[in-house]
Amino acid sequence: MKRKNCLFFLWLISLLSFFVSAQESESLREQNQLFRNALDLFNKKEYTSAQQLFKQIENREITGKESASVAFHNAACSYYLHNNDALQLLTDFVEDFQTANDVNEAYFLIGNEYFNNKKYKQSLEGYEHTNTLRLNNDEISQYFFNKGYCFLMLENEEKAKEHFDQIKAGNNEYAYKARFYSATLDYQNERYAEARTDFETLKDMEDFSQRVNLYLIDIDHKTQNWEQVTLFDDEFLNNVSKKEKIAIVAMKADAYFNRGDYEQAQKYMDMYETKLRGKESRIMQYQYGFILYQQKSYAQSIEKLNKVITENDSLTQSTYQLIGYAQLALDKKKEAQRSFYSGYKMDFQPSITEECMFNYVKLACDLSYDPYRQAFNMIKQYIEEHPDSEQSEEAYLLIVNLSLSTKNYSDAISALAEMKNKSNDILKIEQKIQFLHAVNLMNAQKYQDAINWFQHAISSDADMNLTAKATYWMAESYYRLNMLSVADTEYKKFQKMTAAKDLPFYYQSYYHLAYIQYDQKKYETAITLFDDFVKAPHQSVSILRDALTRLGDCNYILKNYQQAIEQYDQAVAVSDQEGDYAMFQKALCLGALKRYDEKIEQLNSLMKSYPKSPLTREILYESAMTYLISDHTSQALTYFDKVIQKYPMTQFAVKSKLRKGLILYGQDKNQESLLVLKDVVDHHPETSEAHEALKVIENIYLSMNNIDEYLAYTSNVPFADISQAQKDSLAYFSAENVYTQSNYSQALSAFQTYIQQFSNGIFIKNARNYLADCAMNLQQPDVALEQYEILAQTPIESNKAAIEKAAAMQYEKGNYQQALQHYKNYRMLSTQTGDLIEPTIGIMNCYNQLQQWDSLSMISLELLSIPNVPKNKMVEAHQHIATVAVQQKNWALAKREFQVVRLLGNGEAAAKANYYLTEILVQEENWDAAMESAYDLINDFPNEDYWVVSSFILLSDIYVAKENIFQAEQTLNSIIENCDIETLKNRAIEKLNSLKIQYPDQEQETNENE
Repeated sequence: MKRKNCLFFLWLISLLSFFVSAQESESLREQNQLFRNALDLFNKKEYTSAQQLFKQIENREITGKESASVAFHNAACSYYLHNNDALQLLTDFVEDFQTANDVNEAYFLIGNEYFNNKKYKQSLEGYEHTNTLRLNNDEISQYFFNKGYCFLMLENEEKAKEHFDQIKAGNNEYAYKARFYSATLDYQNERYAEARTDFETLKDMEDFSQRVNLYLIDIDHKTQNWEQVTLFDDEFLNNVSKKEKIAIVAMKADAYFNRGDYEQAQKYMDMYETKLRGKESRIMQYQYGFILYQQKSYAQSIEKLNKVITENDSLTQSTYQLIGYAQLALDKKKEAQRSFYSGYKMDFQPSITEECMFNYVKLACDLSYDPYRQAFNMIKQYIEEHPDSEQSEEAYLLIVNLSLSTKNYSDAISALAEMKNKSNDILKIEQKIQFLHAVNLMNAQKYQDAINWFQHAISSDADMNLTAKATYWMAESYYRLNMLSVADTEYKKFQKMTAAKDLPFYYQSYYHLAYIQYDQKKYETAITLFDDFVKAPHQSVSILRDALTRLGDCNYILKNYQQAIEQYDQAVAVSDQEGDYAMFQKALCLGALKRYDEKIEQLNSLMKSYPKSPLTREILYESAMTYLISDHTSQALTYFDKVIQKYPMTQFAVKSKLRKGLILYGQDKNQESLLVLKDVVDHHPETSEAHEALKVIENIYLSMNNIDEYLAYTSNVPFADISQAQKDSLAYFSAENVYTQSNYSQALSAFQTYIQQFSNGIFIKNARNYLADCAMNLQQPDVALEQYEILAQTPIESNKAAIEKAAAMQYEKGNYQQALQHYKNYRMLSTQTGDLIEPTIGIMNCYNQLQQWDSLSMISLELLSIPNVPKNKMVEAHQHIATVAVQQKNWALAKREFQVVRLLGNGEAAAKANYYLTEILVQEENWDAAMESAYDLINDFPNEDYWVVSSFILLSDIYVAKENIFQAEQTLNSIIENCDIETLKNRAIEKLNSLKIQYPDQEQETNENE
């Protein structure tokens, strides 16, 4: 029983074990099936169902590989389902199962999860643990794309492109994206050819088409593939944003412009500006301006181009150049010159810099306007910097033309001196410039300098006509220097030249030669030459009249009175202006021929025709003498009295008194005669008439048998003592003898001794004159002046020379008041028209120095009324009248007088007058006329630096008044940069600083259209 129970128990145990074992096998099979079902669902991407099964399996006790697989797949399901716990599950997995087969995949998914959450740095860390050899093709594409994108986001473009390039050749979603981003990186780094290759493969793909086509047109634009840009389909514009549309239209406009299809370019520019209202770039504004220029819409072109000038770059330089050409087309040369200058100052493009420089200089030539030698300095610098340039000869020619137009000849001479291999044309031009420079110097009365340059022009001999002109004017310069023999030689040399006879002043050379002979008292030769001149064709009435007058003078001196009369008559017939001299000389001829009635008639006619003639004293005296000679003593006395009354301090009055005394003596009117004759002796003891009068007085007293009274009278007459007179003569002639031997030191001492011993000597006046002359030769001007002053105290005609010298010396010493009184006495004693000129000039100069303005104006007017006043002194007189008028604010008179100075004057005087005329116009606010006047000065007087710069400063004021602030500042800057006259430079600086304060926000419009 026991055995049976035991067996049963064993069987039961065995049966139970069997049932347990069977039950365990069934459970395992069920679990495996569940795992397989989960994997099946996972592989079918039914991640929700799969995850539920994996979680069931996880809840059971599983170990080993199954546990790792379930954990991985559960985490993977969360990843694919985008559950929030995915990253944590994957991270836990790689930490718990570091050696599991799915760890590589888990790291890959971790990288992806971080990537999806845009945590690119952590994503890369996940990928760093991923072995690409264990990834399938799709995963490899994703791996390289995501990794490249991470690098891209982390700004490691090199690594990014490296990863994109790994897969861009593929044929899947990630490959296309990688290709796009790789091409984009190439585009951004200007590898346009590589970018184009990749973009071309994507342009027809729907996902990439729009963006890729935008890149492609931009690449074509950037690589200047203009034709391809123009072929871009406009239909595409309907599918892009407004911003993209604006960019495309701008590129097409640019492409058409660069292809030279300006009509199409303008179409797209109009679309850009009007329809799309895009903000024009500076380049587009430049192109639009260029198109308008090509269409000859110059004003609109300038308006558009002015908007480009906002930056200091090469585009602005090109714009200045184009604006300059547009302004030239509108004939706005001054504005164009400023634009070209601005382009020249910007040295971004050497070719444009050079072209602007040449255009600026050409316009300076054309306008005869070179503010502060800018154009000359520019072209000179170009020659120095480009000595072997093909344009160097053109540059030299520009210097020549510039100098001719601006009269800046010395600069051109210097420049041409450096030029090598001069052609014959250049040599002719060089000779012309030398000639013109000499003429300029001659007009400025720098005769010696002028002669030097005339000689240069003559030695060149490139143009025979010019050589003849230079010879003539060189002779004229010698003549004005009073180098008569040299002038004579040069005039004769000129007359022998073949080219001379065709010149308008050929016959005038005979006139000058005649004067040379006349001045040298070679009257017969002078007659021949004056006669040749008179018979030749003439244009100047005044010169012809003068030549006839001089012919008469020559014949009068040679006592050919009848011929002289004929020539004086001819002179008056040519022109009765200043005919009083010729008529007077004719009267003298009639008297010499003893035709006294005709002489009286001539003198009376002269008085009627010229009642204010400076010869009135001579006319009255000659009338008196003629009546006396022809026994009409009553009329003679009448005229002698007129001379005495009207001109009491002249030599004519002394002579008239003597003649009157003689007439009265002849009429037995002894007492009346004595009164007149004693007046001569007592008041004019130093004259020869006084000695003659004393002899007549002696005869009268003898005839009256009244010797005692005569002796009593002569006791008070110094020169009446005969023995004293002998001593006087011996002392004087001894000193004079030493003087004639040019022994000035010994002569000075001898004359001083004579004056001490014979203070009222017979020869006292001569002694003082000689002593003064010795002192001047010994360079003792103060000693000389002392003697001249003593002589000047007696203002009589015989002392006139001493008075003149005293006046000049006192003026030189700055003693203007003393000089003024001497000049007044000198003028009072002048008996002929020509004699009035010098003292009147002296008085005028003194009034000017003493600032006695009213008197200065009056004496200047008097000077202008005197015939034959030198031209330069007439100019001075007009200038003084004008200056006084300015002080008195008599603008009408000032303007009239300055206009005369501007017309008659040359050099500084004319330039100064021109300046004040401009200043008056500024006062009147006549801005346009003032500007024109200022430019006239600048153009006509380039060598008068002070007045040229002053005019530029005045121009800046005019520009301000015309609201052209930019040009005012540019003008002042030009002065500051180039002027070396400190006072004017400082004035310019002050004005510029004032402008900057007054107009702090003023936009400097470079191309102001006036």
